[in-house]
Amino acid sequence: MLLFLLLSTACSQGKQDRPQVLPVVDTIVSAAGLHKPIHILRFKNHYVATELDEDKLAIFDSLDNISRVSYFDPETIDRHFKAPHFMAISPRGHLLITNGWGDSIVKIEDIDGSGWQEFSGLPGSEFNAPHGICVDDDGWIYVGDSRNSRIVRFKDMKGSSWQVFKDVDRVIAYARQVICKNGSVWVANTYESIEGLNPGRGANVLRIDDFNSGKVNIIHTEKKTPITGILPLKDSLLVARWGRKKNIAAIDFKTGKLFPIKKSHNRLGVPYGIFKDRGNRIITAYFGSLKTNFGGLVTLTVKQ
Repeated sequence: MLLFLLLSTACSQGKQDRPQVLPVVDTIVSAAGLHKPIHILRFKNHYVATELDEDKLAIFDSLDNISRVSYFDPETIDRHFKAPHFMAISPRGHLLITNGWGDSIVKIEDIDGSGWQEFSGLPGSEFNAPHGICVDDDGWIYVGDSRNSRIVRFKDMKGSSWQVFKDVDRVIAYARQVICKNGSVWVANTYESIEGLNPGRGANVLRIDDFNSGKVNIIHTEKKTPITGILPLKDSLLVARWGRKKNIAAIDFKTGKLFPIKKSHNRLGVPYGIFKDRGNRIITAYFGSLKTNFGGLVTLTVKQ
């Protein structure tokens, strides 16, 4: 196990310039044989991380002893992942996983894969590389259907009450992490040079307050840096940034200013999904560099 303890109380603008509302006070970076973890959350008293290239779920009980990792490989039950990305907990307490290059959503009832169910969208409106997923307080399941440049929602794994967000201003392109919070849907949105995608430049963070309206609020824009993960907090928004930045930054809601928290550890590569753990802990999955092919987890301790 590799364990690095890093202090991140300073940012590039200087400690004296950082507003008090930004909550990050320290960082722990840990890696333990994880290759390309995209997202992590807690499910039935375990931490579960999606392994992009391994097509498995990594499972461990404690961040303090992350060397003890087991894996759920769906091949053991004659099922298949193909680049699993983000996860959410269903209204009935089951684990939902976006099966990115498998163009489907998977539901399992436990970490052994029991109750496996797969949903590929409705006939004629199938998923194409779904990434982000979240569930709101009313039980709606929201999916960032990345290569279809759309956000969809439905009530269950049969697609009941299926709706496609109208996106009247044609803002949504390649959705990554999707967060449901306080009645709104937050989307990490990037414009990619992929045929068929909604065109644009750079990336942004979107907030949908009324799904039926088809309107979005653009919360933050990056001209060149892709945004992979997001997490809205009380006074700020955390964003995971790809490209040359490769860091986690906080955006002050009052001023709109961006403050990098800490540049990623070179060996960990790119920050991706962000997860709000219990208490004051936030975990970001880093999905590895091309050179070393192993990633890890960055844990932020916050003060609200």
